[in-house]
Amino acid sequence: MKPRHKRIALIIAGLAIIGIAVTLVLNAFRSNLVFFFTPTQVVAHEAPQGRNFRIGGLSRKAASNASPMA
Repeated sequence: MKPRHKRIALIIAGLAIIGIAVTLVLNAFRSNLVFFFTPTQVVAHEAPQGRNFRIGGLSRKAASNASPMA
């Protein structure tokens, strides 16, 4: 095999390995993303069914019963 062919083969193999790595990373991100939904969206059943999600939103002042941290 000529040096030119070896170089081309190495470049192609490197690009294939990088492509596989990128595919695996993007697949992991897609399956592990957690989106925030407002309580209004949850009540309206706009949140995904059968998947984990987080509830986020603003609260009014003094809306919680928790004692203030010292």
